[in-house]
Amino acid sequence: ANIILNLKLDWPDLIIINGRPRHPQSQGLVERGNAFVQKILGKWLETNNSLDWPSGLGPVMLAINNCISQSTKKTPYELVFGQRVRNDHDFWIQIYEQSNNKSIINEEDLPSSINSYLNSDNDEVIYNNDASQASFTDIPVPLSLINVTESDDNHGSHKRVRDEAEKNYIRTAERQMKNYQRALKKQKVFQVNDIVGLKIADVDRSNTAPSILP
Repeated sequence: ANIILNLKLDWPDLIIINGRPRHPQSQGLVERGNAFVQKILGKWLETNNSLDWPSGLGPVMLAINNCISQSTKKTPYELVFGQRVRNDHDFWIQIYEQSNNKSIINEEDLPSSINSYLNSDNDEVIYNNDASQASFTDIPVPLSLINVTESDDNHGSHKRVRDEAEKNYIRTAERQMKNYQRALKKQKVFQVNDIVGLKIADVDRSNTAPSILP
């Protein structure tokens, strides 16, 4: 299929694993994630007036991974790497210019300004929650310059981020449980022949199907 060929051209190292058939209704979490990516990707294609959806996967996933979760109050990128995403364009330009210097081979050879930036928490980074406006500039950066060894401070920062996310998650779960119990007390009692509406999950309906089943 052309879709597979386009993905292979954009990502030569792509490996496709064919698994056994699955039941979508039993994997609601996966289907909700897929539906969310599909919706954001559609907005990106509409905004950029493009049909080349494989090229939009990068900006879309960066935007999703850089969005603050309502339950944890952190971004997925922070939870995985213990720091905010480093998307400062001028910083990567400076890295690229320094890479042309043949004397810079190891991390220790980097200028102090770059080292201090890499070791900082980078709290001044602005979150990009709009996937349609995300863009990239192709700048070849050697892996040797961005593979920074984690220090004890980085481990401490990572643990702090995850501890804060855990507390926020537990607090959100407790609040939702209280709201659920409060709703149970106010639950209406229906009689025979009453007209009710059943909400259809997003994973079980198309974009044109009604959200309420009478």
